[in-house]
Amino acid sequence: MLEDIKASTLRLAVLVCFLVDAQEPLQYDLDMPPPLSAEHSIYMDKDEVVDLGNGKQLTIDDIVIGMEYLFERRVLYDKQRWKGMIMEQNPLDAFAIQHFLYKTKPDVLIEFGTNTGGAAVFYAEIMTSYNPASHVITIDPFDRVARSHTGHVPEVLASSSPLWGAAVKPIVGVPTWRNVSSRVGKLLKEFNASNVFILEDGRHRRHSVLSNLLRYHELIKPCGWILVQDTRLDRTLHRPGEGPYAAVEEFLTIVPHYRVRREFEYYLFTNNPMGWLQRVPPDHDCSIRW
Repeated sequence: MLEDIKASTLRLAVLVCFLVDAQEPLQYDLDMPPPLSAEHSIYMDKDEVVDLGNGKQLTIDDIVIGMEYLFERRVLYDKQRWKGMIMEQNPLDAFAIQHFLYKTKPDVLIEFGTNTGGAAVFYAEIMTSYNPASHVITIDPFDRVARSHTGHVPEVLASSSPLWGAAVKPIVGVPTWRNVSSRVGKLLKEFNASNVFILEDGRHRRHSVLSNLLRYHELIKPCGWILVQDTRLDRTLHRPGEGPYAAVEEFLTIVPHYRVRREFEYYLFTNNPMGWLQRVPPDHDCSIRW
């Protein structure tokens, strides 16, 4: 219900901008309650105290959840662009992901949740820079390239990128549908994939996230990775037990040898706390060499 209200509010704002021929983006805030209390925090170093030197002391959780609340309330995720394409990524997370990609060098990234496709192009540009034969398979129930799920129209369409349809392979459908998973399997075989990275950025509901992880986790090689995005939403949208982090917790109780790794949360402000999962079978050294 809250997502429907948010989407309606954003569409109205876009319409108002069009009607008044606004030269600057309209500033608007969503009417949403404050996040859940610190007992629900999963941020790294959350209890560390920061002395601001002006008589104020805040915990890292105070600082990060405050920024997170503004990020959501001011709809900052819809302002992020990559070469004019809407990518809907926290810029710090986008930078951490590109660091991860270049360090671990997966040859195929499977993204659940294409939206307008800007993030898929961003990932593909990074990946093809270290391996011209790498690919991004991006899956979404809807073709939203021309208009985001919140109603925003990108200045530049992701489908206009020379990588679209080449390094980026879009699939319209639900990831767990048999025809979709079959298509993914055929593409992986065609690409001769040896190092698959899964990025879950779909519906952000526990059952949907968990279903996707259970269907695709076996594609991950030992020491390979999955990133579950927007684990923050369990707290910021008051979804304890029903958001992406709840799916992570349940997945870890069902599937052995996956661990939460926090090395790529080094910016502290992240939409994906506790969302980086690595497959670590027994007798495997999966440490990261910095």
